[in-house]
Amino acid sequence: MGNIYRTIDRKAFNIDFLFFGHEEEDDSELTKSVSGDSHVFYVPPLREGIWANHAAVEEILRRYQYDIIHTHMDASGAPVLRIAKKCGLAIRIAHSHSTDIVSLKAPKTLKGRIHKLYIEWQRSRITKYATHYVGCSLKAGEWLFGEQVCWQDDFIIFRNAIDAERYAFNPSVRADFRKRYGLEGKKVIGHVGHFSYVKNHPYLIDVFARIHKKDHDIELILIGSGEDMPKIEEQVRELGLSDHVRFLGDQTNVYEWLQCFDLFVMPSRFEGLSVVLVEAQAAGLPCLTSSSVTKESDISGLVEFMDISLDPDVWAQKILQMFKDSRPRVSPLDEIRRKGFDSKTNIKVLEQFYRKCLDDKKGA
Repeated sequence: MGNIYRTIDRKAFNIDFLFFGHEEEDDSELTKSVSGDSHVFYVPPLREGIWANHAAVEEILRRYQYDIIHTHMDASGAPVLRIAKKCGLAIRIAHSHSTDIVSLKAPKTLKGRIHKLYIEWQRSRITKYATHYVGCSLKAGEWLFGEQVCWQDDFIIFRNAIDAERYAFNPSVRADFRKRYGLEGKKVIGHVGHFSYVKNHPYLIDVFARIHKKDHDIELILIGSGEDMPKIEEQVRELGLSDHVRFLGDQTNVYEWLQCFDLFVMPSRFEGLSVVLVEAQAAGLPCLTSSSVTKESDISGLVEFMDISLDPDVWAQKILQMFKDSRPRVSPLDEIRRKGFDSKTNIKVLEQFYRKCLDDKKGA
C-alpha cells in the first residue's frame, strides 16, 4: 500500500485508509506519510468485538460514500465488502496478496482448525460481495477468487512492485555498512520477514547451524519482528550461534541492508508474490527460496527454488555452493521494469483499472 500511495496520481485519486486497531498501536510508515486531503481512520479491532468493529466500519462508509473501496485483507476482507455493499458502494475491489492464508496457523491445533474454517468460509463469500478483483499474481487470484473469475475483465494482475532504483546495487553503501557493522571479510546470508509460522525461521536456523559447521566466516542477519522471535532467539542460543546470528528487528532502511548481504534465503511455508524477494533481486542478490513460493517471483533468473521437506543439510550444501559460484553483482533493473515490478511504471495499471471501474459505473 505504501508504494501505491507514494506513486499514484494524487490529483486524480484521493485515498483514505481504514485500519483495524487504535491509533496509538499504529507505527507503520504508510500512515505516517499520509498527507493532504487523505485521512486515516481507525476502528476497534475484531478482538474487541465483531459488532463494534462492523458498526464503526459502516459508520465511516455511510458518511463518506466513496466511489471505490479496495480491500487488502485477502479472504478476511469479505465482511468489509459486505458492509460496503449494504452501504451502497458500487465499486468493491477485493485484492489477493497470498496463495494459502489458510496455513497461517498450524492446522493441528484447535485454534488453527477454527482459523482455517473461518478463512475458508470468508473465501467462499468474497465473490458474493466484490464487484472487481485484483491479484498480486495469477496464482494468488485463483486461490482467492477461483479460476473462472481470473478470466474475466473485472480481474487484473497488479504486481507487488517496488521503487527499483532505490534498491539497485550500491557498492559504496555495501562497503560502508560492512565496515560499520564489522562484516568486512565475512560472507553474509540475509533474511527479511515477520517472525511467524509462515516464514519458517526454525528451519532457516537449522540450515544455518549446518552451514556454520563448515564455514565459521558466514553470518546470518535477520530483519523483522513478530510473535515467534523469542522462540527463535532461544533456538539460536541453544545451538551456540549467538555470535553469528544477528537479530535487527524492524528496519526502515531494508534497501541499504540488502546491499551488504551476499545471499538472500527465504524458506517460507508459502507465499504469494513476495515483495522482499523482488527487492532482493533488484539489489542483484542471488536468492534461495522455498518451492512453495510462486515461480512468478523469479523475475531476473537470480532465484533458485528448493523443497523445505528436504533435510536442512541439503539446503546448507546448496547455499555453500552458491557462495562458491558467486558472480559480480548486477541489478536487473530493465528486466524488473519490463515485467511490471517497478512501482513508478506499474502504478499505471491500477490507475487505468480504477478509471475503467468508474467508467463502467457511469455507463451502467
